[in-house]
Amino acid sequence: GCAVLILGVLYFSHRAPAFDLSSEKFTPIAGDPEDEDQAVWSPDGKSIAYVKTVDGKNQLFIKKATASALPVQLTSIGNVGYPFWSTRGDLIYFLHDQHLCSVGTAGGEAHRMFDSLLVDAATMTPNGEMLLLWAGMTEVSLYISSPPGSLPYPYKPDPFKIAFHLVPVCLHVSPDGSTVALSRSKPEGGGTFWSIPLPGGNNAVPHEVSAEWGPAKFDWLPDSRTVVLGMGDLWFGDMRTGKSRRLTVSTAGQYGPAVSKDGTKILFTSGKSDVDIAQVPLDGSPPRTFIGSSFAELNPSWSSLGEKMAYLTSRSGQLAVWIRNQREDLRAAVTADDFTEDETLGIYDPVISPDGKRIAYVR
Repeated sequence: GCAVLILGVLYFSHRAPAFDLSSEKFTPIAGDPEDEDQAVWSPDGKSIAYVKTVDGKNQLFIKKATASALPVQLTSIGNVGYPFWSTRGDLIYFLHDQHLCSVGTAGGEAHRMFDSLLVDAATMTPNGEMLLLWAGMTEVSLYISSPPGSLPYPYKPDPFKIAFHLVPVCLHVSPDGSTVALSRSKPEGGGTFWSIPLPGGNNAVPHEVSAEWGPAKFDWLPDSRTVVLGMGDLWFGDMRTGKSRRLTVSTAGQYGPAVSKDGTKILFTSGKSDVDIAQVPLDGSPPRTFIGSSFAELNPSWSSLGEKMAYLTSRSGQLAVWIRNQREDLRAAVTADDFTEDETLGIYDPVISPDGKRIAYVR
């Protein structure tokens, strides 16, 4: 399952020394048995909106930003996601079946917007004068609705547009209102992260900041230069240099950060799924667990003779490639500690050679 937590942090800027979390506090704020995700702060920092799974459907809730406060369900339409608050704090926008909707903080009937566009992500400028949409019907790109609710028009120039809808996508405007950052998937795989000047026009020069950060969910810090990225752990990313550094290390996974307005607290989702490797006999007998533990084990690859297997495990805190035979683990073959010249964001998709002597993988 997934729960929403708060990390209390001192204000960070790109000039800060190496970050020490030894005295910082992780506080669960929403930890029901059902999955809870996509939490965002209200403008005054006193409440949160988030998505919770109820009877198999994602529903929209708000609550005061304390663990003891009772949540209030705002809608019952289901299949909602990606909430964000209006600047005044009287409305919450969210997506429902690729349409942008809004509902009052007291609940009631939701209002659907922009029937002419299918929306994958949306956000609002801090002054409340623009809604920004990652949307389209055929080609998908950035649209602006200003004032909010008016007919959206495409942002220009648009070197970041793509030919069809892909998720995940994340949009957030910097606190100074000068830039919208876009994190999205690429059609060919992987992700991309863009810095897009507002309001656009002939002199605007959008540019890709990093191919490593996308398609992570993120939020801005108050300096309008640094973003917090949810990439399994929480990371700081410098929008000017494209460099990143790790903030946390977790075996549970940390995603969807949302930064408080004063930059002292980060909401995020933490959760762990127990993924094991199973063996399915071809004689019709029942499957059995081949490698199972409280950590994740996935992506197995056998050598041709079945003598060795390469697979991924999170037992050390980050995904690493391990080698085993039919009976036991032999050794860690590839870990993040093997690479000292730069930061390893992840290791994926190991494939062992037919003779069991080499491993190909993605880093």
